[in-house]
Amino acid sequence: MPKYDFKFGQFWLSEFGAVSAEEPSMEIAQRDVTFISIPGKDGKDCIDNKRYDNVEFKRKIAFVGNRDFNVREKEHSLINSYAYLQGYQDFEDVHHPGFITKAALKNFNAVQRNLRTMHTAELSFTRLPFWYLKTGLEEIPLDINALIADGVEIINPFPAAAKPLLRFNVTFTGSAETTTCRIAFGITANYGGVYEERKINKPGIRITPTHHFVVIDVENQRASVQDENGDIYSYIDMPIPDPIGKGKATIRITVQSKTNAMSIIPRWRCL
Repeated sequence: MPKYDFKFGQFWLSEFGAVSAEEPSMEIAQRDVTFISIPGKDGKDCIDNKRYDNVEFKRKIAFVGNRDFNVREKEHSLINSYAYLQGYQDFEDVHHPGFITKAALKNFNAVQRNLRTMHTAELSFTRLPFWYLKTGLEEIPLDINALIADGVEIINPFPAAAKPLLRFNVTFTGSAETTTCRIAFGITANYGGVYEERKINKPGIRITPTHHFVVIDVENQRASVQDENGDIYSYIDMPIPDPIGKGKATIRITVQSKTNAMSIIPRWRCL
């Protein structure tokens, strides 16, 4: 079995000359459920809260040859680097090639203290439930002619419903400082085991010559008008599409109104 290695933030553990002291076990997110007692009924009822809990996990690390000056220097380098990695950071490991998630280090003070005294430490993390396919986090342009005609087909390879980001490039017309546009599209996909089309139609969206990208973020449940660099001009009060289940989905522009390009960041994910 190859040696275990992981990347936290922008740093692979191996870059510091450290090793994993033990092979980690499989860590899968647990469904968030509530158990309640019902009078007169044996056992408890189970209520599904329709989400997953964070995964709590640990990684034991060690520096080999701690009496060597170069090794101690790398040990201090790890401590100084991790000191700036507060909150959620990108996390990857060799057990999940091609995937990435978000994790936060919970016990930095204990880690730096133990490394300085014993040259080993147990890093305690909490991470988000899902692993994201890295290629599914890249922006994918969709063929505008196909979108207007029969639609563009995309495929979710995992059972977990994806929460994509949809980006519409809208043509600004007129001589005024602002104008309005309409975003109208439909997604035929697997929603709760049934394939059906969900349509979104939002007229009167105000755009400017510089801020003419309409971005719908299913993950964060919001829509906004942005410029090419992501600077937000305004938020839009409009329906947000549902997550897309496993299998084929077809995206189609149902009303062509100034939209000249569309792209998607699918965010395919799995446990």
